[in-house]
Amino acid sequence: MGFERPLAENWRNLAIRQVESGGAFRFMKAYSRAPTVLGKTLDLSNFPPDMTYPFPTILLFRKVAKPEA
Repeated sequence: MGFERPLAENWRNLAIRQVESGGAFRFMKAYSRAPTVLGKTLDLSNFPPDMTYPFPTILLFRKVAKPEA
């Protein structure tokens, strides 16, 4: 799953629970890239998305292997 903006931890956990509740996928890892200038992280959450480059959050899921019957 990809999101246009960095996700707060509670929103990230909600998205993970929603996907995992279906039983077909398991959360593996979150990738997030926050913009930095001179070593300081910028908070662009108040800017309209059409005025800034989207720094996405990507949640990686893996398909759950079904046991052989």
